[in-house]
Amino acid sequence: MLCSGLSPTGRALFDIDRTRPLSLYLHIPFCTRKCSYCGFFSKAGCSEAAIDAFASKLVSEIDFISQSLGKPFCTVFIGGGNPGILGEKRLLAIAKACCRWGKPSEFTVEMNPENAGSWLEGPLEYITRLSIGVQSLDQKVLDILGRNSSALDTLRGIEESQRLKQLCGFSLNYDFICCVPGCRESSVQDLKKIRELARFEHLSLYSLMVEPKTVMGIRAEKGEFSPVGDDDQADELEMLWDLLESSGMEHYEVSNFAAGPDHECLHNKVYWNMGQYLGLGPGAASTLYSPYTRVECLSNVDQYINSPLFSGYRTEALGRIQQMEEWAIMGCRTRYGLGSDDCLARFGVRLPSFLEYPGFTYDGSFFRPGREGFLLADGAASYVLDALASSDADGEESRIGQN
Repeated sequence: MLCSGLSPTGRALFDIDRTRPLSLYLHIPFCTRKCSYCGFFSKAGCSEAAIDAFASKLVSEIDFISQSLGKPFCTVFIGGGNPGILGEKRLLAIAKACCRWGKPSEFTVEMNPENAGSWLEGPLEYITRLSIGVQSLDQKVLDILGRNSSALDTLRGIEESQRLKQLCGFSLNYDFICCVPGCRESSVQDLKKIRELARFEHLSLYSLMVEPKTVMGIRAEKGEFSPVGDDDQADELEMLWDLLESSGMEHYEVSNFAAGPDHECLHNKVYWNMGQYLGLGPGAASTLYSPYTRVECLSNVDQYINSPLFSGYRTEALGRIQQMEEWAIMGCRTRYGLGSDDCLARFGVRLPSFLEYPGFTYDGSFFRPGREGFLLADGAASYVLDALASSDADGEESRIGQN
């Protein structure tokens, strides 16, 4: 048996529902320097030998999974950290392993602008989508965020990404961060300038989150840094959303805009639609079906490199209530909203007929956010969950809570 030599947690990675598509997320845990706001797992200053060993181990895990699956992955997303640190040979080897049975519908690689270069031309035979972490074009903002690249480096990276786009024809996303204290006008100018500088199909606009234990979070605890308040964040976001929509971008998720439905990020939609995906690499997470299970890899590069295949992964079966919470939170963040038929198929109950929440519409089939709803998505999700629990308590046909 292919997985007979693996640990129980390793074997859980093969407990997938083969009737469902399987997407693949690869976490590259390396960066040049940790950004001040970053709460993701990454490690700076690793040696070339460690990066080589990591890439080799990752390819071995991909090969093992791919051999078991026997068909192409639905989507692939290589994130981090900064995958640009891998370089051409390592990224090419990983891309080939991911495409053993054929190319996925979408293959995305993230990187910082200072890593964009001609070395990407080889791996781009496999990659269909490049996501560049610009964050800002203003040096003041980059300094506040603790970014590695200067404004000049960032502009050069954007220029190089445009050259590669013209050469290879891939889809292009740029990430930006807004709601940085005292920098509202910088965000406005960023979005105007990127439209002048570049052609792209997708833009992600994230409101700055001050995470605990980050450099920025520690400064905030000491009173050295004050995040933008909720009302001011809402004002800034709506102004920037107007700017993007007036330029033809469609707002399809709280933080994401696309130049039409065909350019929405397929991989992210797997997450938002609670699809099945496998995460490999330290700090990565998976959601697998048969049964519905969360799998997480320990956030330790050395342990990942030096341990047997899949031994650093932990599993947790999620019950119906946990699944419903994820479903409501994810669905309320997208313009597609929550479907009553989908709720019935997943949880054995339809959405209640009385749903009414600010910024959302409900036609009996779909509970969807409008502009105001995007600002109130978390509250709306809690409201829906309470409504479902209430309808269950009143005796409506349901299986909520039957774990």
